[in-house]
Amino acid sequence: PPFFGQSGLRIPQLVPSIGSVVARAKGPVNPREGVPAYVSMRSVNGYEGDDAAWLGQAHSPFRLGKIGSNPMLADMTLNLPRKRLNDRVALLQNLDALQRIGDASGMTASMDDFEKQAMSVILGKSRQAFDLSREDAGLRTRYGPGLGQELLLARRLCEAGVGFVTVNNSTDAPDIDGWDHHKNIVPSCQLMCPLVDHAVSVFIEDLFARGLDKDVLLIITGEFGRTPRLNAKGGRDHWAAVSPLILVGGGLRMGQVIGKSDAHAAYPQDRPVTPQDLMATCFRVLGIDQRLEVTDRLGRPIPMIYSGGQPIPELI
Repeated sequence: PPFFGQSGLRIPQLVPSIGSVVARAKGPVNPREGVPAYVSMRSVNGYEGDDAAWLGQAHSPFRLGKIGSNPMLADMTLNLPRKRLNDRVALLQNLDALQRIGDASGMTASMDDFEKQAMSVILGKSRQAFDLSREDAGLRTRYGPGLGQELLLARRLCEAGVGFVTVNNSTDAPDIDGWDHHKNIVPSCQLMCPLVDHAVSVFIEDLFARGLDKDVLLIITGEFGRTPRLNAKGGRDHWAAVSPLILVGGGLRMGQVIGKSDAHAAYPQDRPVTPQDLMATCFRVLGIDQRLEVTDRLGRPIPMIYSGGQPIPELI
């Protein structure tokens, strides 16, 4: 089954991310708008878990570095005459045809998709979508720096036709453990919670003001929760039994609190929601068949949703 969370562990990813599943279901490039189907922002720490694994590299995300950097936009600009570009593409296709004859790994097919994605980025609407300077200066200021600019870019990408955008929020501040919270959880939250609260609230207001609340689903979650008890370093460690989740938009029914934990926030007490239920809800919003199966490299049909995962009924 697909992987929804992300991790700082540098280990081989064995299952595809949900963004890669979306790219597999929808195609790696939006054919009408010429933008990637899946974009991942890795501005801090380079979290793992956003890759395509056995789905094939053609369905890996279009990864961004630091938001607003000029080199990123420069790489999306065509700097030679269109005829020369066409000649180079024709030559590349001829070379690929020779390689494809002896290719049994599927890598050439993936490269074909990469080339299509690269062409769409240069010749399509991608550059405009990635260019935050096209936004109203007042709105950019309202969003704020860091995470705010990433969410603003995410909104622009969704408007342009990108199917799935992943935004990581962390920090490189000294003695702060980001959202991992293995140490110094109080100063971590004092630093990071107001930034998230501000950026997310502006993003939500912007979605509704533009009438995008039916088309864009915001998911705020992690791969798991944190221990009910503090550790010796004043932090909380990994805890898989219960985790918070926020959903906004997507045409879903808002204004609800679904389920609750026990008094110690240790275990679900009422109406638990599983990761598979979350994925089924996402599939419904995105118009993807919940029965979707993808054949892996060994020829086995792998269901993308398993264990009876169903859309969260209170939201439908």
